[in-house]
Amino acid sequence: MSILRDSAVLMVAMASSIEMAYKKNSDFFLTLILHSDGVPLYKSKICSAWPILGAVVDLPPYARTKADNILLLGLWISRKKPNFHVILEKLSKILLKLKNVGLQMPKSNNIKIFLPLLVGDMPALSDMVEFVDHTAYYACMFCDTKGVYCHNGHCAIYPNDSQSELRTEKSFDRCALLAASNSRKRDETAGVKGFSAFRHILDVPLPHSLCIDGMHTVFLCHGRKLLVLYQAILSKVNVQYITEKLRSLRYILDIQGRPRGFSSVHKWKASEVRVFILFIGLPVLCHALPEDLFGDFAMYVVIQRLLHDQWRNSPPDSPRSLGHFVIDDTNSPPDSPRSLGHFVIDDTKQLYDMNILTDSVLCTQLRTVLLDK
Repeated sequence: MSILRDSAVLMVAMASSIEMAYKKNSDFFLTLILHSDGVPLYKSKICSAWPILGAVVDLPPYARTKADNILLLGLWISRKKPNFHVILEKLSKILLKLKNVGLQMPKSNNIKIFLPLLVGDMPALSDMVEFVDHTAYYACMFCDTKGVYCHNGHCAIYPNDSQSELRTEKSFDRCALLAASNSRKRDETAGVKGFSAFRHILDVPLPHSLCIDGMHTVFLCHGRKLLVLYQAILSKVNVQYITEKLRSLRYILDIQGRPRGFSSVHKWKASEVRVFILFIGLPVLCHALPEDLFGDFAMYVVIQRLLHDQWRNSPPDSPRSLGHFVIDDTNSPPDSPRSLGHFVIDDTKQLYDMNILTDSVLCTQLRTVLLDK
């Protein structure tokens, strides 16, 4: 319960910081989310490119992620990881001008830029924020929990520490100041290695402006690992059954990464894992996994679903196709433990938008009055 309480406090703190920053800006503006990650240019990974990208939040989700709508703000190509202080030395001047003066538009007011969030996976965020690696003792950027070395796995593990405190803007700056003064005491700096190059351009202070990229951290990491473990314990008949169900499904327009056969789940990309876990994994696996494993997977999906945004603007027949797919594959007998669980859906549009209301019990009923046959 302490984890849930601390997580709720963290989300409230982040939302409050962003809301306060929005209220300070009364001008017409565009909101950009900054993102960076390394991309190997060769298979040998000798040289990598690190683009600094800007995503326009004001666009709807299906248009926001298109390549034509992503802004390339900077590019670092080298054999070494980027020095963001060098990159931001020139880039920050341009961004600050856009923030304070704005874009000059003909026959219109200037459009200012609002920069509330910094997004990336843990290794990339560590470089952008001047923070220790994600395997270090103080790896969490949001609280001061200290890890414990595990001799069995030769790594740091992080216990449920009820005495830990959430990081604040003041505590983050204090640790950065200690690190900048050449303090080598790990417990004093709590994982912070110095001042971030993005510190002066973000409208929301660190660490409330940090957002971990789910595509890397969730879906490509433990999400795919979980599916690989499931695939290993399933029979060949069940694996083939899942593959056939995936091939027969008609996807809505916004879904781009469509999962391949379940026998090759270890080769799935992050986009394929995301689609499977968020949208189609429950009705597919409910007839294949053992009851206890399926219950764990259902809880995992609910957590991911609640953290994910909505998708809109699909072909008219897509909601009905997806709705029948879910209903047909999850309508077990009322007394069956295989039924899906307390997914209360009010109408076709809510299923289409994936606004699934759940409670902690995960009961097992889908309302069949959802769609017309």
